[in-house]
Amino acid sequence: MRSMIFVLLAALLIVGCAGDEKVKSESQAKNQTVKVFFYFSPTCPSCIKIKPYMDLMRREVKDVNFDFCNVSNFKACTNESKWLAKHIRLMGVPTAVLMYGSNVTVLVGWKDVGKLGDYLQEFGIATPSIVYGNESYDVQDCIKCHNQKGLAPPSTYNCTHCCHYGS
Repeated sequence: MRSMIFVLLAALLIVGCAGDEKVKSESQAKNQTVKVFFYFSPTCPSCIKIKPYMDLMRREVKDVNFDFCNVSNFKACTNESKWLAKHIRLMGVPTAVLMYGSNVTVLVGWKDVGKLGDYLQEFGIATPSIVYGNESYDVQDCIKCHNQKGLAPPSTYNCTHCCHYGS
């Protein structure tokens, strides 16, 4: 019995080390499926703050598969999002789970979910930008600016003067 456990552990170590490739070629990275699961409730104030951002991302970012799960009607969620919610031990909303190859990132709370674009950009995925005046702003810039000024996140992610007036 002990020798069987030792063989199993040795095999797992060998497989784990062989699969621990840190650098992937660009063509391999482009073939990875990127998925984002977004858990929310329409009655949750923090979800209401970040949902326009997530709707924008779902509309504009074509290289990502988005799966929205309204936990108020959990039975209507996809089987995959139900399984993932159980697997990550979903404790609250809003929560976004980014899956890219073997990378899994769990973002909890509207401020962390608002960083989704930063994570996607790290994987080489373009995120929406907003033009105000003659300058282009990344959606992340809007979130950071609002956060620095103690403002709620933008409600539509259409640039207005709130952050840029006088700057």
